[in-house]
Amino acid sequence: MKVLFMKNVKTPSRQELRAIFNFIWLKVIFNACKQIKVSEITEF
Repeated sequence: MKVLFMKNVKTPSRQELRAIFNFIWLKVIFNACKQIKVSEITEF
C-alpha cells in the first residue's frame, strides 16, 4: 500500500495533469487577452 501511495504521489493521474494544464492554459490566454486589450487601447 505504501509503495502504491508513493507512486501515486510521484506521478499524478492524467485527470490531474489535464486539470493543471487547463488551469495554466486559461491563465496564459487570460494574460494574453489582457495584453492585447491594453495594447489596442494604447494604439488607438
